[in-house]
Amino acid sequence: MSPLLLLTDFSETGNHAVEYGYHLAKCLKTNVLLCNAVNLTDKANVLWPIEANSALVDNSLDELRKLKMRLKDSDHHMAFYPKIDYFASLGELLEVVSGLRKMQTFSIVVIGAHRTGFGRFLVENHCKSMIESLNCPLLIVPKEAPLSDVKKIAFATDYKDHKRDLDNVYRLIPIAERMEAVIMLAHIHKGEIKNKKAIEKVFLTELSNEGNYPIFYSCMEHDQADDGLCAMCSEQQVDMLVMLHRSRNFIEMIFKGSHTHKVAEKVTVPLMVIPE
Repeated sequence: MSPLLLLTDFSETGNHAVEYGYHLAKCLKTNVLLCNAVNLTDKANVLWPIEANSALVDNSLDELRKLKMRLKDSDHHMAFYPKIDYFASLGELLEVVSGLRKMQTFSIVVIGAHRTGFGRFLVENHCKSMIESLNCPLLIVPKEAPLSDVKKIAFATDYKDHKRDLDNVYRLIPIAERMEAVIMLAHIHKGEIKNKKAIEKVFLTELSNEGNYPIFYSCMEHDQADDGLCAMCSEQQVDMLVMLHRSRNFIEMIFKGSHTHKVAEKVTVPLMVIPE
């Protein structure tokens, strides 16, 4: 399995996402790359002289080195210990991540979810940009997420495109297998579902025949899909929520927004966003 790319801005939330990603890498038996993007425009709009750039990157590398040592010293109870590399570069976060992904393949990109203050504004924009631009899974980790094994994964489906959803569940199964986690198909609906039993039969029968993996189904009636998914995660004790993100055009984004973005702002379990 390709390494995980763990992003941090050295905040408490950013470093927690790195710790979560490192624990996940142990379960997946893969390596990690720690990454910090030194974005000069984030630093109080100060225009830094060119000669200071090298010092900023060196400081970032020093912090990443300390974080690496902290991770290595944090736990001694698992059979596999990921190799930890680290990287820092000047530039916008998406630019740095895109450059890295041209040189190396990553199975998952991990980032923290900031909820308050200026950090929220910066990282929220980073998350949204990467949700729209990345073509690999993005895992958004809230500060509430415990450093524990993932045993139940909820895959959100609206049942509008059964083939698309099945294809992405098949992509998810190898990850779930490594974590020994069950997969729950999660559906939020308004009012009665037409042909509910027929829909369930199509999904579960085909998944059982083709996927050969423990998968079950759960639905909840709720007026708002994003709030319903968050409530279901709490009630069903879900450890990770997975959503397929479908790109919208600019007008749709302004007037309708995105369920993926809304859930990312509210959910208290890690959210994996799979690009369509």
